[in-house]
Amino acid sequence: MVRIHRHIPAVAAALLVCLAAAGTAIAQQALPRLEVEPTQFDLGRMEQEQVRHLTVTLRNTGQAPLRIEDVETSCGCTAAKPDRDELQPGESTRLQITFNSKKFDGPQLKEVTIRTNDPHNPAQKVEIRVDVHAPLHIRPRPQMGFNRVGRGETPENTVVISTDDVPELEITPEKYRRDLFDVTISPASAQTPAAREVTVTLRPDAPIGMFRELITLRTNVPDAPTVDLEAAGEVVAPVMIDPAKVNLRYLQRGQEIRRVFHVRIQKGHQVKVTRAETDLPGFRVEKIQFVPESNEYLVYLFGRPISTHDERAVKSRGRMKGTVRVFTDSAEFPELTASIMYLLRI
Repeated sequence: MVRIHRHIPAVAAALLVCLAAAGTAIAQQALPRLEVEPTQFDLGRMEQEQVRHLTVTLRNTGQAPLRIEDVETSCGCTAAKPDRDELQPGESTRLQITFNSKKFDGPQLKEVTIRTNDPHNPAQKVEIRVDVHAPLHIRPRPQMGFNRVGRGETPENTVVISTDDVPELEITPEKYRRDLFDVTISPASAQTPAAREVTVTLRPDAPIGMFRELITLRTNVPDAPTVDLEAAGEVVAPVMIDPAKVNLRYLQRGQEIRRVFHVRIQKGHQVKVTRAETDLPGFRVEKIQFVPESNEYLVYLFGRPISTHDERAVKSRGRMKGTVRVFTDSAEFPELTASIMYLLRI
């Protein structure tokens, strides 16, 4: 039989009284408290590339020292730093905020987060609202990516440029690489005379290699007489070797190494690999294989590192360098090369 002791309710009541007293003691202990004034700024309309300086007051209205542990900004356009990082009860300091409108366009919301040892509100925010006036609106962004393009292909990028500053927008190409691009300007629509489409097309005879170029356009907008579009990418040959550079790093004595080089041929081009060779010490071309499905040749390289006592290894201090040479029947690209190297521990 289980007996119920009559004094248990009294014990529970006493325990509740103790817990309540402990909670009251915790609630009454000296704590820091951060008060921020103001917590919001509305800067109204700003022009691009303008800077505004703002001041926020940080005050410790608690009963213990307040530590400002960190101040974070939501954007690199905003910088914030307090004059002091510790406040005694009743003390205050200034938080200096600098906002740069940069190349923003339209309404913006930026935040500054103040982190302290205030246990009730450890992260307080200051909001900055602004409407940045842009003399020109460019959609999408003025960076045009052409990526990797085979020579002979003609990809294009189009942006729409508009303005609120003049009733009819006029744009003319002023400066760009005519061996790389064709630039055309056309109305965005008959109903929007203050907007123009700008189309940049890669020329079919563009030179081979990587490019990063600016296309400068002239406008009739007083605050933006010129605007730059950035175009980047790479024009690759109709036939190319991949990879163009190989580093095998440190090789052990007797270690067998095989590497495959791809000779890629663009669609619509007929190129035949006739032979391949390498002058990398210890290596040779094992075989050449044509893969019709991908329209490419595979060049197989096989070899072992030479001895560390070899005169060539001693002379080069273990840095063994060579070239893979692939010969084709193309009059324009009769030879393709790739560099290859390995290291020996001398």
